[in-house]
Amino acid sequence: MEEIRRIPDVDNEQIGGDEPSIRVPPEGAQVPTRTCLGLQPPRDRGIGHRPRPIHRAQCLAAPRREPEAIPERKPRVDLVKFGGRLAVVCLGASTTGAGLALMIRARLGAQPWDVLHLALAKLLNVSPGTVIIGVSLLVLIFWWPLRQRPGLGTLAMTILPGACCDLVLSVVPVPADLALRAALLAGGIAVFSVGTALVIRGGLGPGARDGLMTGACARWGLSVRTVRTGLELGVLILGLVLANPVQAIATGTAGPGTVAIALTLGPLIGVLLKQRIAKTPTTPTPTPTTQPQVSPS
Repeated sequence: MEEIRRIPDVDNEQIGGDEPSIRVPPEGAQVPTRTCLGLQPPRDRGIGHRPRPIHRAQCLAAPRREPEAIPERKPRVDLVKFGGRLAVVCLGASTTGAGLALMIRARLGAQPWDVLHLALAKLLNVSPGTVIIGVSLLVLIFWWPLRQRPGLGTLAMTILPGACCDLVLSVVPVPADLALRAALLAGGIAVFSVGTALVIRGGLGPGARDGLMTGACARWGLSVRTVRTGLELGVLILGLVLANPVQAIATGTAGPGTVAIALTLGPLIGVLLKQRIAKTPTTPTPTPTTQPQVSPS
């Protein structure tokens, strides 16, 4: 069998330069970068491969592959942060229910919403907590024109306040002293305002009644104080219509405390939020422009 021998490398003089002689791989093979730059010889592609001189410019002129784009990774949900926000929302929802119960037990006038709740509870012969849950579900219908979206905070504010209200009502008695009742009313207002602010700042969706407030603020650019005070006064009038006003005042359902709650709850929540709800931008409708008529000369 005829012996196959390698052909030696070509000297530098054959390519007319100071560049070192290198071997060229066969056609279709990938050329390493260091080989193109003349820093290393090409690898042998088998016995009998015949090297030939190649200039650096020929390698640089070869088409290069574009680097593939790395797909963007979607940000992962921080479960610890989300769990903390959910705990704050649940705490705020439970706090609002406790505040409602304290204002009811003060017997100086309940919150305007509670005037409506107690009137419906007496008409339907159910507990106030059940009415609170039912009214919350009914109020969610009015979210649609305000473009509000429910969330976990909405679900928590629908269930937890009613349950906590019934629990606190079964534990806290009605104080006999007027000063204690006034202190209970003031404490109920503060506790309810703090709970409402916690739910809204949690960012998981406001409660049913709070969604009306935040939706109106975002839709028309009004302040929290103005919208909340208007809602409280409107609900108070509706509750007095459904119940007998004289009987409501005699039993302590409505009274001077109710007016105080309606006038102070909105400003207090606005102070606790420490920010004004931004108005939702609306796309302006294009108006047709009339072209000026040019009179023929």
